[in-house]
Amino acid sequence: MLSPLSPHYPRSIILLLMGLSSSSAFASNELIQNRLEKIFSVSIALTDSDAISIGFVDFDPNSFINLNDSGFGSDKTIDTRSQVSVGSIPYSSVIKTDDPDFDLIWSVRGSYALSEQDIEISSDVTPDRRVNPNEDSVLGLYGFFGGQNHLNQHWSIAYGLGTHLLYYRNKYEYNNSYSQAFQSQLDGYALNTSAWALIGEPSVKLKYLKKQEWGSWNVSSRVRYFYGTGWGEANDGDIGNPEGMRFINELEFRQNVALDAWSLNNPQIHYNLTRIDVAGDLTAPLDTHYYYEFGAGLVFDVPYDSYFFDNFGIGINFNYGSSLSGGSLLFLLNN
Repeated sequence: MLSPLSPHYPRSIILLLMGLSSSSAFASNELIQNRLEKIFSVSIALTDSDAISIGFVDFDPNSFINLNDSGFGSDKTIDTRSQVSVGSIPYSSVIKTDDPDFDLIWSVRGSYALSEQDIEISSDVTPDRRVNPNEDSVLGLYGFFGGQNHLNQHWSIAYGLGTHLLYYRNKYEYNNSYSQAFQSQLDGYALNTSAWALIGEPSVKLKYLKKQEWGSWNVSSRVRYFYGTGWGEANDGDIGNPEGMRFINELEFRQNVALDAWSLNNPQIHYNLTRIDVAGDLTAPLDTHYYYEFGAGLVFDVPYDSYFFDNFGIGINFNYGSSLSGGSLLFLLNN
């Protein structure tokens, strides 16, 4: 999961070791706190399909089409994406009320985000084995409840409050003499440790929907702000306050298609273009204040009655302009 931090994380380990060697306990404590805040913040963005999409196969679009644009991806960003494993199972529902222009909406989601890295310390620092395997994982539960007003047949506004409960765990191996010298000071404090976070996230979404004979299209703007607190073993419980904001603007087309030969239920092709502006603890890990996503996917209803699953499918997604730039093949669920 920490892969978006990978350009910064190895450096933070070196800075932490330097802080310890210079007896700068305050600097070390602050560095660990900042790292934990970013870990929890990025895990929220990684597991939110409105913000970042990562799939089961990652690739550099420049290797297929001569774009010569590092914004679409590079060896560095593709390597970053390949270190990430993300999964989530979302479910949402609408509750009708006596007012035809107002609905109650709620959703829940279980998720995980995992990053496996090899942290390399310079040969100028230690002559022996330099690679230290590191694993960061975050498990999450999310719940949302709110309302939706239908202003007319095209316009609607939705709003509500979401809550994230997140559990973070780090596993680190000390495989050289330099890192081993600090193992007693780091274990259970910065590395090989765990932490919890409880984060609130209010959001507002304005949407315009236009139905057509061929399907529908919509444009939407959504603001999501989160702030929380943490506790646990890491950093003696000084987890800090994860805080960030996303402003998500999206244009989406949903086209009905006829695939009778495949016996698919209500097949549709979805196309989307999204711009995401970020602030707070998200800017440094994503290495930007904004980025774009382009995607397309084939989605169809499940072939049986199910309370939890509405549809599923496969798709392709491109991230442009962030530390996670590149392309992915996606598995879509409840899209």
